[in-house]
Amino acid sequence: MASSNKVEKKTQKGEDFISDNEAILNKDITTVDISNKNINTNLNDIQLLARLIQSEAGNEPYMGKLAVGNVVLHRVKEDKSNIEDTIYKKGQFDGVNTNNFYSQPNNESIQAAIEVLNGREVLSDSYFFVNLNVASPSWAKTDNFITRIGDHWFFRKE
Repeated sequence: MASSNKVEKKTQKGEDFISDNEAILNKDITTVDISNKNINTNLNDIQLLARLIQSEAGNEPYMGKLAVGNVVLHRVKEDKSNIEDTIYKKGQFDGVNTNNFYSQPNNESIQAAIEVLNGREVLSDSYFFVNLNVASPSWAKTDNFITRIGDHWFFRKE
């Protein structure tokens, strides 16, 4: 997991993030209910989730961005964790290791993060996703396949 100091050095402060995207941010996001599991959220969580969506699904259709956000929140629930720890957990999301992750996300990625944090769910049991044109992980089994959105194939947990 990356240290908090690394995040603070490479990201904008929350105030800058809000002023850049004020038109679409919901100021009342404090708690998200996912299948009766409350997850406390803050502006850092919105920013982290938007950056992950941008780095993993920046070129994908909007539904694909939402689905990637769903995967993150399903893992938060499963691990009884939080958004930051889930995103930075070693080996979870390749996008964290790209320069794109440390860039300002576009408005569509921010909007997708906000919608997911407000409860929008497009894939209710998705736990993994992969672009099978560039990787073939052992967990990508036909029995667990849910759907394909853009270049990403989504899978449920065994």
